[in-house]
Amino acid sequence: MKINIKNNDNYIDINPIGEDQFKIIYSARKIYKLIEQDQLEEATIMYNQLIKNNNIEDNKYKFLKNMIIEKEKYNNFDEDTKKRYNQILEKGQLALKSSDYELAYDYFCAGKHIFQLPIFDYYIGKTLHKTRRFAEAKKYFKKYIRNGGEKINKCLFFMLVHIIEPNKFVKSYNELFEIDQVMDRDFDLSKKIEPITGCMINEYIYNDSYYESCNLNEKLILIRTLLESHNVKMANKLLKQLKGDTAAEKQLIKQFNKDKKIYVNNYKR
Repeated sequence: MKINIKNNDNYIDINPIGEDQFKIIYSARKIYKLIEQDQLEEATIMYNQLIKNNNIEDNKYKFLKNMIIEKEKYNNFDEDTKKRYNQILEKGQLALKSSDYELAYDYFCAGKHIFQLPIFDYYIGKTLHKTRRFAEAKKYFKKYIRNGGEKINKCLFFMLVHIIEPNKFVKSYNELFEIDQVMDRDFDLSKKIEPITGCMINEYIYNDSYYESCNLNEKLILIRTLLESHNVKMANKLLKQLKGDTAAEKQLIKQFNKDKKIYVNNYKR
C-alpha cells in the first residue's frame, strides 16, 4: 500500500515497504529537510541516531552526512569567499547551459582547486559527460558519490546510463529510486529514466537467462520499471507469470498488483 505522510506542507511518498523501513525513510526525509533549512546541528544529531538505532551501514545514507559537511564548510567561508564561490559556480553553470563546455570545465576546475568542495567534482563529471568523455566523467562521479550529497541523485543517474551489466543496473536503479524518495523527487527521475528504461530494461526482460535468474524482488523492480516507462502490456504479462513460493511472496505479488496503477499514474505528474 502506498502511504502519504504530510510533513511541513509536503507529502512524502512511501512505496510498499515494511514498517521499519518506512520509519527509516521518514527519518531520512526529515534529516534532508533540516539540512535544506540549514539546521545542521539538529540534522547531525538525527543522522547519528538514525544510523545507530537502526543498525544501518553508514554508506547507505552517507549522502546526508556529506551534505551536512559541505554546508558547514560553506557556512564557515567569510562573505568575500562565499561571493567568489557563488560567482565561479554560477558562471560555470551558465557556460554549461550554453554548451560552452571548455569554459565550463575551466570554471569548475578552478572552483575545485580554490574551494575543495565536492560539488565541483559533480560538475566536472557532468561537463565531461556532455562531451562524451565518459571514462573521465565516471572518475569524477565516483569521487562525488563518496564525498558529495546535494547532487547525488543526478550523479547516480549519469552513472546509471552507462551501466551495461543487468544485475548492476537493477541494483543501481533501486538505490537511485530510494534516494529519490528521501529527496522527495526533487530530481524528476521518471522523465530522466524513461529513455533508458525503454531500451535497457526491455533488453533485460527479453534476456530469458537473466530474467529467470532474478529473485522475486529483482523481478518486481524490473516490472515496476516497465510500468513507470509505460510499457504496461509487457509488465502485466510478466506479472501474471509470477506465482510466489511462500505465503509472504504471494502476499507481496498481491500487493504489487494492487499498487501497479499507482506506479503508472505517479509518473504522469
